[in-house]
Amino acid sequence: MFNRIKQRFDPEWLMAVRVSVTFFLIGSAWILFSDRLVFLFFNHPSEYTNIQSWKGEFFVVSVAVLLLFMIKNYLRRNQKLSDSLAQSELRFKKVIDKSVSGICITDRYGVFEYVNPAFCAIYGYDVREFLDGKIDMLVDEELKSTVLEVHAQLFDRNEGRQGTWAVRDRSGKSKTVVVDTVPITWINGEKRLVTFVSDVTEKIKAEEQLRRSEQRYRNMMEQLDVPLYITDNDCRIVFANKAFRDSFGDIRNDTFCYRKIMGANKKCQWCKEVTDLKMGEKFESEYFRESDGRIFQTIMVPVEFEPGVMRKMVVLRDLTEILQDKKRAEESDRLKTAFLANMSHEVRTPLNAILGFSTILNDDTLPKDEKGRFVDLIHQSGLQLLNIIDDIVDVARIEQGDLRISTMPADVNVLLSEVMDVMRLELVDGGKPEVRLLLDNHLPAGFSVKTDPLRLKQVLMNLMNNGIKFTKKGVVKLEAFHNDKEVIFNVEDTGIGIPKEKIPIIFERFRQVDESSTRVAGGNGLGLFISKNLVEGMGGNLKVRSSIGNGSIFSVVLPLNKVD
Repeated sequence: MFNRIKQRFDPEWLMAVRVSVTFFLIGSAWILFSDRLVFLFFNHPSEYTNIQSWKGEFFVVSVAVLLLFMIKNYLRRNQKLSDSLAQSELRFKKVIDKSVSGICITDRYGVFEYVNPAFCAIYGYDVREFLDGKIDMLVDEELKSTVLEVHAQLFDRNEGRQGTWAVRDRSGKSKTVVVDTVPITWINGEKRLVTFVSDVTEKIKAEEQLRRSEQRYRNMMEQLDVPLYITDNDCRIVFANKAFRDSFGDIRNDTFCYRKIMGANKKCQWCKEVTDLKMGEKFESEYFRESDGRIFQTIMVPVEFEPGVMRKMVVLRDLTEILQDKKRAEESDRLKTAFLANMSHEVRTPLNAILGFSTILNDDTLPKDEKGRFVDLIHQSGLQLLNIIDDIVDVARIEQGDLRISTMPADVNVLLSEVMDVMRLELVDGGKPEVRLLLDNHLPAGFSVKTDPLRLKQVLMNLMNNGIKFTKKGVVKLEAFHNDKEVIFNVEDTGIGIPKEKIPIIFERFRQVDESSTRVAGGNGLGLFISKNLVEGMGGNLKVRSSIGNGSIFSVVLPLNKVD
């Protein structure tokens, strides 16, 4: 209770109370006990009279001495408190003077009463310039009234507030500061506001530059056409670009890369920890996606995704098309090698015949009929060699996009008769007496269309020649008919047929059903490739139906461009 009373009164009042109580107690004791003490020690009346004469003086002196000691003790204690307060104030002033944060003290009207050096450094003013001004000197004209109003509200409500303000220094340069204002009360009861100020202008600029830089890099990664993602050390995806989302789907906050990419429930065998990779290093592997058979090259590098936080960046490069192109290129090289070897044989055969029979013709003793037969053989070999050269030229024109198609009116019935005449001669020369040629023509007499008759004849003879080549015994039939939109030519044979898996490749250059070195049938592997391109050049398409042992049907379908 006594301590609570002491806390409610200031030291001066407590001192006055002590003096009054002491004086009251001493005076009361003197009045009550002074005469008894005199009678106790002095019995003679004359001595008692003398004592009574100076008893009052003794009381006054005693009280004065006691009060002197009390006052001296009070003054000594106050001096200690004053010295301690001065030292504390000095230490406080040194602290706020050395503070890196700007500090100011203002009254209710925003007048500066104190500013530390850091506050002056932020705004570029001298201390004396501040002490003559108000806080509104630090903001633009349109904010002056707002600043003073907010300051007065904080003062009246005795509350603090934090905030960010746009200010200007003495040179007029714009700055951004963070302020923290708190109310204080002096010993004499006067209130003030203390404001702590930090200049965050450069920090905000740096953060903005960092944000823009991050946005630039994010945009660059977003625009990459290869899947890219960034994970933390737990394999949780924290960023994925558009190519990744298009290929693997959207991501959530709990998306793990091994689940999203591989559909697994644990980390990939090839996955590396961030701590296992050093800046500047990379880790490469390959990943086969079973769902669609695509092959990805994975390149993993460590990145500082956030200041002081390492992440893994993984680039998934789709190698499927590249590997397929490589495979096709290797296959093309193999086919070219096989073609050149086959072509060497195809060219050498007629050339040897020409050279050999021409040498024999120099023999003057050779009978005339023998010479005639050798001349025919040389002629046939020359035609065979010419056909090979024509095929090579046609392939070169097709690859260069320079295949020439000359459209003109053509009597189809006449064209079919010419084809059959030529193929009958080919059949006789080929030595296949068990193969028959048939023409099944459903076209009306005088049926004419606009097409390239030479190229159409070339295609039909090529198809029939293939039918003869792969038919040992049976029929090779040429059928012709039309409907409202198309004219169709079917070349049907009863030969060995084509395996189902080989049908997609027979129209590719250099490809043959039997590509072995021991194949029985000859040919350079260009006929069907040339025929398909010729038919497409005439606006039609070439189809095939075949199976092993059941022969083949090649259909040439052309648009019905009838002659008016």
